[in-house]
Amino acid sequence: PEFWVGAHTYGLNEQSLGVCLIGQSNFTSNQFNSLEKLLIEWKRKYPNTLVKGHSEAIKTKKTCPNFDVKIFLSQRNLN
Repeated sequence: PEFWVGAHTYGLNEQSLGVCLIGQSNFTSNQFNSLEKLLIEWKRKYPNTLVKGHSEAIKTKKTCPNFDVKIFLSQRNLN
């Protein structure tokens, strides 16, 4: 649930929400559609939020989510 502090982005866990997509880089249309629905809901609840991939949020060697979040947001009109 949203009220639990996650362990998704070091140093930002207490002020952010994390989403885990299972598949490393082989995501399905259903996963992307579910992600879109979740982000729409969260953007309604938290209108000033910034949506970023893990690799964009902090300096890290991790590459997740292994897709370009900015392009995804743009394609789904979630900017």
